Amino acid sequence: MFLIDVDSTTWESGKCCARRVAAIRVFVDNSLVQEIAPPDECLFEERWQQDQVFVVEDVNFDGHVDLRLLSWYSISDYTTFWYWLFDPRTERFVRDTAMDKIMNPSFDPLKKEVRSWWRIGFNEFGRSRHTWEKERSVLQWSEVMTTGFDGFDGPVYLDRTQRINGELVRKEILLKPEEIERYLTPSAGDH
Repeated sequence: MFLIDVDSTTWESGKCCARRVAAIRVFVDNSLVQEIAPPDECLFEERWQQDQVFVVEDVNFDGHVDLRLLSWYSISDYTTFWYWLFDPRTERFVRDTAMDKIMNPSFDPLKKEVRSWWRIGFNEFGRSRHTWEKERSVLQWSEVMTTGFDGFDGPVYLDRTQRINGELVRKEILLKPEEIERYLTPSAGDH
């Protein structure tokens, strides 16, 4: 069993005070077996709890715990992470970039899916679902709903990309006013 220690230091810039992750250390039987140096830009506000910044869980559904470290967050608390996946052959955590750009990831071990949901301003909403195949993240579907600058009073389009028979197929759909509401939340429009 692993014991994982995250070393963080105070980082100050002008009037901003944050924490910077300096190292991730992996121990087995009280012996250091691996030290991971995260990117220098790994900063987070002191108000964040450690389990929001650093998460140990099986993100690729292979039965081994993996590591993810907060890489970015917005004022709306949208997040992305850096990932280190456990390689059972070497018994080490290896940096993997397949999911780095997935916004607000949530992991469903029963369906073996990674889900994402995000919003930009008042007029763009998106979500996606990924699965793991042959040791890589594969997009299964995504939807992006965009309104015009006049909000929901003008035309509202849904850009749907869906994997059909192994190929990604894109379709633009003009939504009816009564359909819009179902695309405004993380679980909306789930397939």
